[in-house]
Amino acid sequence: MSVLGGFGRLTGGALLFIGLLAFIILYSLNNSGVLSNSYFSASIGQIVNASSSTAYGAAGYNSSQRAELQQTLVNFTQQNPGCANLLCFATKQLNLNIPTSQNYLFNYEFLAAIAAIIGVVLLILSYEGGERLQAIGRGSISAAIISFVSTYLPLVFILPYLFSIPIQGLAIKIPASVMAPFTNLVLILDIIFGVIGVVLLIIRFVFFRRSIPKPIILQGMRTEGNT
Repeated sequence: MSVLGGFGRLTGGALLFIGLLAFIILYSLNNSGVLSNSYFSASIGQIVNASSSTAYGAAGYNSSQRAELQQTLVNFTQQNPGCANLLCFATKQLNLNIPTSQNYLFNYEFLAAIAAIIGVVLLILSYEGGERLQAIGRGSISAAIISFVSTYLPLVFILPYLFSIPIQGLAIKIPASVMAPFTNLVLILDIIFGVIGVVLLIIRFVFFRRSIPKPIILQGMRTEGNT
């Protein structure tokens, strides 16, 4: 019998899914290098070009506006030495009061990993046999899919063309190339956790087939045949 029952299944599934989804995003942010001051400074040229390019749905700024935009970004990096990265820049300009320093994000990443681990433990205590592998595998696959759909696809194919950040009367576009180190790492982790989930489901099917209940119709046919 399972130790925790329905409560453990619901809570464990939620913690595994939310924790793993948050871990994928936070780990990618912290380890891709996109939050470093030097990366932001090196990306200013790409941001200015994207903000001035009609290919990104931008207004097509003239040379003086491009120079003003570039100087504005340079001034931001100089005036905010502890917050000169893409995430902090976006939250400041959008007036979002969210702690986004890398120290905070490392703490968030750690908490996300702990939540996912607790979720796995709860699922192990709440299921029996191969059902444990099935629950953990499904949670891993679900988190990988949602991460891909909610993070990778929008940042690569949607937001660079539709989303802009206002700053001093100018619209800033963040091209997909600037976010590539982050989105590429997200994609890699999505694949890794997706594959882990699939492997767990395969192991459950191969080694625990006998514990899978047979369809009710087949059970009824067998009963009738015996009588």
